[in-house]
Amino acid sequence: MAYSVVATILPIIPGFPQSSGDQGYATAIAVVGAHITRADTIIDGKISKRYSLPFADAPPLIITISEDITTYFSYRSFFRQDNLNVLEDLELQKDYAMGLLDEIQKGEIDLVNTAGSVIPETTTVNQDSPDSTTKNNSSFFDIDDPLEWRFDDNLESDVDSNRD
Repeated sequence: MAYSVVATILPIIPGFPQSSGDQGYATAIAVVGAHITRADTIIDGKISKRYSLPFADAPPLIITISEDITTYFSYRSFFRQDNLNVLEDLELQKDYAMGLLDEIQKGEIDLVNTAGSVIPETTTVNQDSPDSTTKNNSSFFDIDDPLEWRFDDNLESDVDSNRD
């Protein structure tokens, strides 16, 4: 499910579509629709380790971020095709949206639903992640003088016992 829709994005991007008539409108819808998918993929990739996706009901902040990133890509598609225009406000909008995603990813910002309740983080562990054979052994790096570093006495036997 998309976080934003064409019908909510077209009104917030003035001057869009660039050309008039049915053909221009159809082109604008196609471009914005493609960039919604692109924006939502970026969002999901950034926050997938923190939240169970897809959201049953998208948080308002995620909808806003999706609209901002979609707007950036859509404008870029239309207005940078034949020239090197740089729209500074648009770049700031994209950077702000990506900054918010980074803060969400790091746990500096929590997502809330439309009722204002914090959305719980995922508690599932990725079963495809490799397990380390040394996870229960103490690290010897950055402790003491490097000439004194030694392997944990049990490391060799732990590694050997985990081999099949």
